[in-house]
Amino acid sequence: QRLRNLEHEALVTYYVSRRGRLPSEMRRLERHVADLLEAMRRESRGRFHYQIVDPETDPDFAGHAARQRVAPYRARTVRHDGYEEQTVWSTLHIAFGPYPAAVINGVGPAHLPRLQAILLEQLNQMSRPRRPVFALAAPAGYDELKAALAARGQVKPVRLSDDSGMLDDADVLFWV
Repeated sequence: QRLRNLEHEALVTYYVSRRGRLPSEMRRLERHVADLLEAMRRESRGRFHYQIVDPETDPDFAGHAARQRVAPYRARTVRHDGYEEQTVWSTLHIAFGPYPAAVINGVGPAHLPRLQAILLEQLNQMSRPRRPVFALAAPAGYDELKAALAARGQVKPVRLSDDSGMLDDADVLFWV
């Protein structure tokens, strides 16, 4: 439903290494991500677009990816009695209307079951960002800190000696 009602056009670029460069457990990843993106494109009625690129095919393209805050990551695989690390590309770059782009680095097989939900929530956050919730555990005299935090989000004063559950919805705790 959300895809059908996108208020702006979305372009998702999937930066992924070619299949032969990916660790064996990631070799079907591009196909699964492509299938998901295609299903989302069909559902969107022309508002959701995607492209799949391999930044390793052209050095200039890797530079362009870096300017978009897209980077390869180190994938770790277990091999025999140890592990190996390999640098691979598997990143989603999301451009959505007038909003700043978002990046999801290090997309792996574990993301697949919830990747659509992650993408939809990212689009939602881009268009209607949620203000952060700050938990502040501070004695009297920290009014400037409280005011600075309040300018950026919701401040919830907490006493850590109480077990009131006030930290459940906090994004960060400031403990002075």
